[in-house]
Amino acid sequence: MTIILCLMVSTVTITLGKNPQGAIKARLLMVVFLAALCFSLLAIIVQYPEVTTQETRLLWQIHQAHNTALDQIALVLAYLGGMPAMFLMTLLLSVVALCRNRKDFIGLIWAAFLGAMSIGWLCKAGFSRLRPVVWQQIAPFYGDSFPSNHSLYAVTLAAVLLVMLFHTPWRALMLLCGSVWIVVMGISRLYLGAHFLTDVLAGWSLGMAWMGLLCWLFIHFDLFRLNPFQPNHFQHRASRFAGNHEV
Repeated sequence: MTIILCLMVSTVTITLGKNPQGAIKARLLMVVFLAALCFSLLAIIVQYPEVTTQETRLLWQIHQAHNTALDQIALVLAYLGGMPAMFLMTLLLSVVALCRNRKDFIGLIWAAFLGAMSIGWLCKAGFSRLRPVVWQQIAPFYGDSFPSNHSLYAVTLAAVLLVMLFHTPWRALMLLCGSVWIVVMGISRLYLGAHFLTDVLAGWSLGMAWMGLLCWLFIHFDLFRLNPFQPNHFQHRASRFAGNHEV
């Protein structure tokens, strides 16, 4: 089955790669495929009790670094990365997009976060993996363990911001900050004993698959007013601006 999927994706990549926009879509499809493959493998791995045993040992090793300062940092991250905070961030980014006259970004923002929340909770209900049974918890947890929604939301937020800033001088900084945010959020979930390592990895994989698919859909159905991934993005913007100001 994996070989068949690889052949299918390779065929699509060759077909779409004949033009610049097709190449972008092909890369996004590769991201979706690889991330979905990682998630599928993790979903299989977590079915083995030996994996849970080893992951529990890892959590206890991480817990040895426990101290009051790190507890407070992890708690702050738990609230910043949760659903209520993500909803507020969605509203804030929507206002920013509206001020920049990018209503297409508003659609992307809401689709990204509502989709991530729905997919995350559906997967939790479907897999029904129990939370780690370790030390006394200092943060409230909701739902099952697999995948980590905090990790899923972290990838979603970083990806949305990267798309919004893709053709600005802030792209490299956003890529760095987004990567740090994703990793730190994942580590904090392990530190709190809220998730196993495979839960965090699954959240990251699911987030990349979802955002890759969403960006592909926006490009395929021409939902971006200006495609943020096109190399000549600024030329399109300049020509459109000039066209709007012709007398």
